[in-house]
Amino acid sequence: MTKRSPLRTSLLSLAGVGGAAIATVALFALAFIPQPQLRLAPLGLTINPVAATPTKVCPGGLVDVITYKSDATTFAGFAAPDINAVAIGATSTITPVDAPDNIATSADVLPQLITVPASTSDTPNVIAATQSQETTSDVIAGLAAANCGEASTDQWLVGGSTVVGQTSLLFLTNALNVESLVDVQIFTENGRVDAPGMSAIVVGPHSQRILSLAAFAPDVSEPVVHVVTTGGQIFASIQQSVTRVIVPSGVELITPGAGLATRHIIPGVALVGQAQQDSEGGQVTSDLAPAIRVAIPGQVGAEVTATVRDTEGTEFVVKANVAGGHSIQLPFAGVPDGFYTVIVTADVPVVAGVRTIQAAGIAPLPLPDENGKPTPSPTPSRTSPLGAGASAAPTASPTTAPPSNGSAAGSDGGSSGLTGVLNPSNVGGDFTWNAAAFQLTADTLIPIPEGRHPTLFLYNPADAEVTVSLFSGEKQWKSVRVTPGRTVVLELQPGMDLRVKEPAGIFASVSLRGSGYGSAFVVSPITRLGSSVLVYPR
Repeated sequence: MTKRSPLRTSLLSLAGVGGAAIATVALFALAFIPQPQLRLAPLGLTINPVAATPTKVCPGGLVDVITYKSDATTFAGFAAPDINAVAIGATSTITPVDAPDNIATSADVLPQLITVPASTSDTPNVIAATQSQETTSDVIAGLAAANCGEASTDQWLVGGSTVVGQTSLLFLTNALNVESLVDVQIFTENGRVDAPGMSAIVVGPHSQRILSLAAFAPDVSEPVVHVVTTGGQIFASIQQSVTRVIVPSGVELITPGAGLATRHIIPGVALVGQAQQDSEGGQVTSDLAPAIRVAIPGQVGAEVTATVRDTEGTEFVVKANVAGGHSIQLPFAGVPDGFYTVIVTADVPVVAGVRTIQAAGIAPLPLPDENGKPTPSPTPSRTSPLGAGASAAPTASPTTAPPSNGSAAGSDGGSSGLTGVLNPSNVGGDFTWNAAAFQLTADTLIPIPEGRHPTLFLYNPADAEVTVSLFSGEKQWKSVRVTPGRTVVLELQPGMDLRVKEPAGIFASVSLRGSGYGSAFVVSPITRLGSSVLVYPR
């Protein structure tokens, strides 16, 4: 055993105490003295691309299917639409697009390209355009309005029908200087369509092809069309027209809405004369009833929920199990007449749209007041199944539709309150397709076309109130507060050039409404070509 002297032991003890004291002081200093830090900021490079020419594509005038020189699939445009284009930064020009499938000789009835020169400054030139057309011809009658859109490689169209008395034409418009190859996919109540001629469709430069959906999918009532290009870009649209017996009973132009998503917001749905027509629930098979059309393109099915929310926030819910690769039409079960935003959700990506009916002789609904409360209508709704003058109290209880098994319900399946039997109020009239809207996060242009009672719908899905500034030309027109989960409804004037500033994530649509007339289109974000892009390396 080693012995230590008392002196050495004391020195070691003193050294230990001193070391502890020094360590304490060092830790104290580290806590309060700023230390150098190593921070690596990602290297980014701001790119100012050469601005392309901003372009919008308008579908063109309505088209009739005629027999010409023994050809039963000849198409003829018969009237020119009214086009309203608004541009910032330059003056717009309108140029017709060649349509070899259309025998019309007037350039005014052809599809049109709306362009402005590319910007030469840091501020991009922007453009927006819409078109509208009202007709009362012997073969096609109704009001059709559309948002002139941009060519794309991937677009979804929810609407149309190829059953007896209904004609649906697919327009494929190529705005570019190069040839485009197009594949068409169609999903129906019977599943995905597999037919020859649906792939590698050639659309020449600056031209339009017209195809009948019945050539690919005859006798289907719930088609959903997916247009994909493998070369070039296309603007796709559908013209649907209805004839009951020999009376033309509506026409609509269906333009692309929001693509595949697990949630879709469809503002601006106006129900009038439709109360209680689908109070029994089930799938909608009658084209005389309003419906929410949903399709699941993927192979895996899911439960779909449609929440119908009025301007005061009251909700009506309907649910259904939808098979993968199929479409379904859900009813507005127990929903009274009024203005609504429809919210469609599912666990898998879906596409959705809403059809409403504008029966002949029934006046459009008056707009709600500034608090969203409905204004009493001077015109009663069409007689409900409960009897003349009767109505059922609205309910917010969920209604579950039967599962989709890949085929439409039969006429005895309780699918609709309407039986499809014609009566004077069913003949004539019009219908509207409301597409799923896009979220607006930057200033937007909304040219209002000519037509009856144009109306703007603004829906706020957020948890906080949004204030939206609306300008007519350069002058502020209104400042609107949109509370969470509510829809603001504003009356417009035909031909207005409306600008929306700081939309802050709202969804918007425009409808045109009249007695026996109706149409609608969504408000699309403005593409600012040539804007600066911040690029980060991998």
